[in-house]
Amino acid sequence: MSQASATETGPAGPVRAPRERLGQRLRRALRPSNFLVAVPGPIFQKDMWISGRKGGTYWMRSMYGTALLIVVGLTFLSVFASLRLNQSATARLQAMQEIAPGTTQVIIWFQLIALSMAGVIYGAPTICEEKRAGTLSTLLTTPLKAWQIVIGKTSAFFVQVLILTLAAAPLLLAVRVFGGVSAEVIVAGTCLGLSTALLAGLGGLFFSIGARRTPAAVAGGLLSIVVLQAMVPIGCLMITLLSKKFSLGIDVPRWAYTHFCTPAAMGFVTIESLSGQNMDSRIAWMSSTAYTLGLCVLLVLASSARLRGVLAREGAGGAPIPKGKKAKASKKLVNAPVAEVSPATTDEAAGEPAASPLEAAARARRKRRPTTAVEGVVREVSNAPVLWRETRQPVFRSRTQLILGLVGAGALLGVCYWSAGIDEENLHSMLSVLGAMIMLLSAAASTTSSISGEREARTWEALITTPLSAWDIVVG
Repeated sequence: MSQASATETGPAGPVRAPRERLGQRLRRALRPSNFLVAVPGPIFQKDMWISGRKGGTYWMRSMYGTALLIVVGLTFLSVFASLRLNQSATARLQAMQEIAPGTTQVIIWFQLIALSMAGVIYGAPTICEEKRAGTLSTLLTTPLKAWQIVIGKTSAFFVQVLILTLAAAPLLLAVRVFGGVSAEVIVAGTCLGLSTALLAGLGGLFFSIGARRTPAAVAGGLLSIVVLQAMVPIGCLMITLLSKKFSLGIDVPRWAYTHFCTPAAMGFVTIESLSGQNMDSRIAWMSSTAYTLGLCVLLVLASSARLRGVLAREGAGGAPIPKGKKAKASKKLVNAPVAEVSPATTDEAAGEPAASPLEAAARARRKRRPTTAVEGVVREVSNAPVLWRETRQPVFRSRTQLILGLVGAGALLGVCYWSAGIDEENLHSMLSVLGAMIMLLSAAASTTSSISGEREARTWEALITTPLSAWDIVVG
């Protein structure tokens, strides 16, 4: 008998086979052949075939390349505009050598921001599309485990991010012709951009498991990347402020701010490449990349555990996504005693068949209901019904999330202004730039499912049957 079988039949009935030891199970689970078969797996192949037939994939690549060319072109124009024609050849050659460091900085910073957004956009619909297509329950019939599904989805969208990264490689190599840029700067920018994009995509995948619509998963992914990258520097800043306030004597080293934050490590790399000062940028970008990859591993484990719970609920016959609060049934109607009504009612006199006791009790309840109109039941809709409906959609899923968000934002602003002062101009400018970026990302994320969300909610067919024109729907 093999060890895989659980029981065997003996003279005295079924006998349970001895269980495998923990070491044997671990060796069997960690066998390299299992990973070679399961990684990346059939989910990766399916998603790659589907993404290759989507027009949005090629639109994303073309938009990324076009935006990169525009940014690099504006940088070159600004540098050439500063050159004077009456300069000597040596002076102009030195000025031309300044093109490479500035252009490289622009490219790697653009790559960091654009790849992070692309990672969220690619990772957020991974599970939401399975729900919309109704294929999430089909995964239960396959021998795939939750972690294999997560790894397959992650590998599929990471390939798309990697293709976008390779699009910027010719520009970075061409800029090096002017001199002044080391290969380490390009490697550091690429590693930081790819690791941050992977973390952003995994954040979108994690929230897509519990989200009903793709925009909610996109917003969750953007929020997760901001929180995960800022929690260590903010924690160090709080410790420093408390230490100064209460004279605790705690000295937080400078590397604690840069080694666990991708933007800070990228800032060290760019400052060192421009000024030539020794900023220990190599240790900063390596440790930041390792920290980001460690967070990616934790998100993979968390996503696998969450997806396992969703698949378990789906297999048990429940909804894959927990619904909102159920409407409470009226206790008076549920627990109301059934009135004893004689079988022979007035219906027999009218020539109709006699009603059952339940039907007679329901008729009696309907007769007791008031027939007058109740104030506040009728709700007036404006002349723009689509706009009227969209403006009443809640931004937060619950009031608790709204309160926590406001308290967190207020506490962060309070700490910043308490440490820097209310008259600090640099803080005002930094918050203005961050606010503009948040508004830009929110606008880009909230409008992605304006029409596709109607199809996911199964309301698109009802919307096109209304007398509203296409103009009214788009404007609304």
